[in-house]
Amino acid sequence: MVYIVSQDYGGTRGNHAGMVYLFNKIHSMYPTKTRLFVTSVMTPRESKLHVIFRAFLVLLYSIIILIRLKRDDTVFLTEYLSHGPFQEIMASIIRKVHPNSKIIAIVHLLPESLMHGYTDDELRKYAAKVDKIITLGSSLTDFLNSKNIHNVVTSFHYVDSYYIRRDAIPNDKSARLNVIAMGFNGRKFEKLIPIIKSLPDINFIICNGKYKVEEMFNDLQNVRLTGYLREDDLRREMNKADVSLNVMEDTVGSNVICTSLGMGLAIIVSDVGSIHDYCDNRNAIFCRTEQEFIQALIQINSNREKLYQMRISSFDRSADLSIRSFINDIKPVISFE
Repeated sequence: MVYIVSQDYGGTRGNHAGMVYLFNKIHSMYPTKTRLFVTSVMTPRESKLHVIFRAFLVLLYSIIILIRLKRDDTVFLTEYLSHGPFQEIMASIIRKVHPNSKIIAIVHLLPESLMHGYTDDELRKYAAKVDKIITLGSSLTDFLNSKNIHNVVTSFHYVDSYYIRRDAIPNDKSARLNVIAMGFNGRKFEKLIPIIKSLPDINFIICNGKYKVEEMFNDLQNVRLTGYLREDDLRREMNKADVSLNVMEDTVGSNVICTSLGMGLAIIVSDVGSIHDYCDNRNAIFCRTEQEFIQALIQINSNREKLYQMRISSFDRSADLSIRSFINDIKPVISFE
């Protein structure tokens, strides 16, 4: 039996992205081999009562798992080192009561977030409480290795079939180029402004979520802000776009990148983090400076055949990032069969 412990984040609640969806799907595929426990993530404005209730749930789930845990069972913590710190507490409890039990953990925060939340000694201490750590990108594996943490295996973020484009990728050489920018982790809206100003002949769709950034873009006629979107609406916006623009500080395994691949979008992206685990020169142009982003967009706007081939390559790459591929990828570490 595999006991899966996950956390429900508001940003991905109820949609086809994030860890909760992934492990709900895996549980439905292996209902007799897995048990799934889900808690909601702690928020900065949460009341003390909610924190106490969440701590009670973690203790309760730990007790249930401890009672049921058998020699060949595995505990799978899918939000480890995520500033909870409930999954670290759970690992400590289980390891103390069942020192020989198998505990596997997924770590997927950016290195900067880990450095902000944990000292090097804390990272090593918590890593030692689990048998293996699974990351979703090689840059995070390298970071953990640099902290003398070596029980690490690299895997990849998934893209669900909901985000696999179902209609033909258009090859219209006369239409205005439509560029979509999504996501908040490792991104800053202000870095988009000089790029957009330099390209008045290109349309930009900015998915700003709940962020109040209207004043930043007021003077730009080629920008449309979407505000917060339901998942179906976000997919419709992606379906209107040709290019996914990602000006990032860092990335490990990204919902935005994976869903952009699945939707057959060409990728214009910062050359940072684990991006080469997901993209290559066939589907992406990698940039390091503002001018390189501008030139990349000029290049594919003037060469629509290149744009079309990049989009086809993105779509093809997404086939390697299915949930089934993820399951097969981590099989040497943890099997659900």
